[in-house]
Order: sequence, then C-alpha cells, then structure tokens
Amino acid sequence: KDVSIFAAIGGTERLGDIVINTSGATLFNAAVTAKSISTDQPGTAALNGNIDVNGAGGVQIRELTIGINDHIAINSTLGPVSLSSSGGAINSQTGETNDLIITAGANQDVTLNAALGGTQALRDVKVYTAGLTALNASITATSLFTDTPGTASLGNSSSPMVIALSGPAGAQINELLGVTLNGPVTINTTNAPLTFAGPLDSKAGTSYNFTANAGTGATTFNGPV
Repeated sequence: KDVSIFAAIGGTERLGDIVINTSGATLFNAAVTAKSISTDQPGTAALNGNIDVNGAGGVQIRELTIGINDHIAINSTLGPVSLSSSGGAINSQTGETNDLIITAGANQDVTLNAALGGTQALRDVKVYTAGLTALNASITATSLFTDTPGTASLGNSSSPMVIALSGPAGAQINELLGVTLNGPVTINTTNAPLTFAGPLDSKAGTSYNFTANAGTGATTFNGPV
C-alpha cells in the first residue's frame, strides 16, 4: 500500500522518529521537521519538501527509486544521510531539473547509493559534511559541489561511474583529506572547470582508471594523484 503525507510535518513542534515501512510508494509532499526519518525497501519514494532532522538516526531513505519533485534541501544535524540502495535511481520529477542539497553535521557521512539523474537530470548537487561523502553511482546534473574538510569516495567495483555535468560551474570536489576511487570513474563537463582540492587515490590494493573530459574548462588537482 502507498503512504502519502500531504501536510507539513513538525512545522510547529518537531516530531520524533518517523518510520515508514511499505513496498508501495512513500510520498512526502511537504516539509518534514523531525528527529529522524527511516523508510524501507522495496518501493518508491518522492520528496516534495525540505527535510530537517536533529537526531542520531539521521535520514535513511532506502527505496530503490526516489523522485526529487522540487528543489530539495536535506539537513541532518547529528546523524548520517543515506539515500536509496545499490542499483537504484534518484531523479528529478519528469520535465523538471531540481536541486539536491544535503548537509550533515557532527562529521556525519552522506551516502548516495543510486544513480543520480539517469532518467531525468538533477540541477545542482551539493553535499556539505566534514565526514565522508560517498557517491557510489553515476551522476547526471548541472553541477557537482562538495565542501571541505572531509573525505569523498567515487564509484563502485561493479560498474564504471560516469559524472556528466552540463553547467558552467562544473565539478568542485573540495575534500582536503582526499578522494578515493572505488571503481573506474569518468567526469565530463561542458567546457567547465573540474577541481580536486586534495589527494586523489584508488582504493587500497587497486588501480582504477580516472578520465577527465572538461573541454575548454580548467582541470585542477591541488593534491597528489
């Protein structure tokens, strides 16, 4: 069965833990303010409002397919953020190109397990955390930004990762503590810059290919490769 929540949650007084278990569709049609959010898989999810949580459970939206139906900001003060599962898809709503901006405090990790924008591209994808930013599958968007400090990982060992960016901002991967390739990675920008602020390495014991195609955009490595 489907679970549809059309009203803002916790707008006046923050809710505690929100847990939704269904193999149908889970729709958050407005903003959510709570201690944590957890949804299970299989099934689908759609986000049409911002999410703000302040508990250690963070945001765990596990559905294989997640729709970003508006410009979405996810803020987790004390817990990790994890979206979708391996083999899944995170897309803008059909006919739209929406932002996905994620902030995780307290050195918490942000994990995006599914391909982003494979069917319907996202606009700006931005991740702010001093922990690990794990981008585990291909990304199609206007731009990609991650902040400093912290670490990042790109790709997986099962299939090559392609990051395709169409906007003038290109890719700014600003982790000073390093980026790890967990599989072969190609980054394509449309005559836009590609910047790595820190070291770039393959996962220990491996030697994965890295390809950058930036056209007339500058490609900058500020750390060892």
